[in-house]
Amino acid sequence: MNITPALGMSMAGFRERDHGAESIHDLLYATCYVFEDEVGQRAAFVTCDLINIDGHVRDKVIEQLSGKSKLSAEAILIQATHTHSGPSACALEGRNYLDAKRLPKPEEKAYYSFLIESLVQGILQAEADLNPAKIGFAVGSLQTLGNNRNEPECYMDDSVNVVKIDSLEGKCRGLIVNFACHPTVLTYTSYTISADFPGAMRRQLSAVIPDAVIAYSQGAAGNISTRFTRRESSVEEMERLAMGLSGEVLKLLSTMTMQETLHLQTSLRKVKLPVKTFKNDDLCEREITEGKALLNQLKNENADQAQIRKAYVSLQGYERNLMIKKNIGDLKEIETMIQVIDTGLFQWITLPGEAFSEIAEAIKIKPAVIVCGYANDYVGYILSKEGYSTHGYEVGVSYLGENAQAILISESLTMLKEMGLTA
Repeated sequence: MNITPALGMSMAGFRERDHGAESIHDLLYATCYVFEDEVGQRAAFVTCDLINIDGHVRDKVIEQLSGKSKLSAEAILIQATHTHSGPSACALEGRNYLDAKRLPKPEEKAYYSFLIESLVQGILQAEADLNPAKIGFAVGSLQTLGNNRNEPECYMDDSVNVVKIDSLEGKCRGLIVNFACHPTVLTYTSYTISADFPGAMRRQLSAVIPDAVIAYSQGAAGNISTRFTRRESSVEEMERLAMGLSGEVLKLLSTMTMQETLHLQTSLRKVKLPVKTFKNDDLCEREITEGKALLNQLKNENADQAQIRKAYVSLQGYERNLMIKKNIGDLKEIETMIQVIDTGLFQWITLPGEAFSEIAEAIKIKPAVIVCGYANDYVGYILSKEGYSTHGYEVGVSYLGENAQAILISESLTMLKEMGLTA
């Protein structure tokens, strides 16, 4: 489903932008798949070229599917690729503790309604188009596209997880590629609508497999980006970086084994996460002052641009932390959700925001566990234990307490165990 916004719409991802989209490099899509096993159990997997998916969008989609679809609510997974070159209007009703509340513009409300209707229609069309198929799964790795954006030598989940869907005759009909990396090759200076490198990957793979429906599924990319791997911010660089991912996918396809049966299990669990304890205003102001001093020092020393960018966004984190403190009020906890879809061959497990890579590592009890970030809801950054030692951007803008990651890991592992999935 084409979910590209109109020109002039406000863009998400970078607060430095001061006006709406000026051009469209490539279209944004919501890609919908529906799976059915031999006993009629169904599950839907939807991925959208958007900054995030909030729980309100998912709720409205499920509400509108009621009476029209055979899918249960716990069997519908909706996630975002996290492109920073798409519309901000995708999350009008989501949690926003950074800005003062404002009334959405008429065109933003129209896009929000259009998005929900597009997701509903996409799922219904996929459900109506069910055909006998074979499915395969393989895992590779890639280290050239992104890395840990705070400390390049630190851990990152470099797994490339590929799900392939073939017709019974062996023709590839669909690919779902899961990888963890912020789609931020195009930065705040760009006012061009784009899916970023996930869109480039789709185009490259479509040139080789023209009849397949190809989607990008975002992983736990909270601390993974192209900050230290991109040579520049351009559409050409976007294509270059995507080439590595496309190449790894094609390599995996050449050796993949396919099967004709699925055994679907689905589970969805509500969880409550703590809101963090904020520092007093004086300490918050001191962090901002020190952040400004470091940024000016690096600029005066003509430091590497990636290091300057790191200091710049760290300063943003300090400033936003103070804004969040003022806007969040007395809120002590946030309710969200985790979901597992087990196919018998692999398992999708969702995290509701920007989880750090180390969290995915703790959840992946076996290679067939695929972690889907930015899925079903959005609670901002979810830092790992290691993440709190960076004192960077993510520490500032996260409004969750340090125990949030432990709760998500524990609940995820419990859900997998309850479904009979162990290491």
